[in-house]
Amino acid sequence: MPYFLKEILSESELELFLRLRYSEFCNSPASVVVMKNNKEIDINYYDRNSMHYGIYKQQNERAAPVGYFRIVLEEPAIADKWVTNISEKSGLTNVTEHKPQTVFPCMGIYPYQNLEQEFYKKKTPFERAGEVSRFFIIQSERSVRLSLQIIRSSFAIALLHIQHAFVGCFSDHSQVYMKLGFKPCPGSSIFSFKSTGKQKEGIILYCSADYLSGEVHSKLKIMQGQFLLNKRLTF
Repeated sequence: MPYFLKEILSESELELFLRLRYSEFCNSPASVVVMKNNKEIDINYYDRNSMHYGIYKQQNERAAPVGYFRIVLEEPAIADKWVTNISEKSGLTNVTEHKPQTVFPCMGIYPYQNLEQEFYKKKTPFERAGEVSRFFIIQSERSVRLSLQIIRSSFAIALLHIQHAFVGCFSDHSQVYMKLGFKPCPGSSIFSFKSTGKQKEGIILYCSADYLSGEVHSKLKIMQGQFLLNKRLTF
């Protein structure tokens, strides 16, 4: 069965994926980043500034949601009003209206100060930055091959909008991103935190468009062209 990803372009579709996001993250080692609530929805301030993407599995005439990622930007995006409405219905406006101190969520998890500030001291004003985050695939569909395809696709789409990309991930997942050109964020180091009762290591990765090798850049350009032409990417 083929899979495809597309941008989420309605409030109802976004709510569906935010609920699926809650379920998947609460049952994973990344549960530490989710605020538990009786509405069973994962929603936060950064969703207002994000472009959201759903991954679907095509089953005959039906497309079933199986995965997701978001691209967090530096300012409110198309989902801003949807997130406001969803959070009001869920009684979670205190979460979505509270502006965090950091522009990107991975910087809020990083335990040391000034990493983001140092980046903005060097970034030129016309360049845009963002974070690819909250990536998941439902348990029944997980495979290394599908994960790699979606990670490559998410990065290709992100580079349509930004010149500087951040990713926060477990250290043992970092090699996947490094193959795309990501490197440890300048000035950062591996850090520890508790997740599902265990001590885990995390890392903040960074990639500038200048980091990309010719081969990686060519592959990402092909994906970008397919996405722009069809408004979706099919695997």
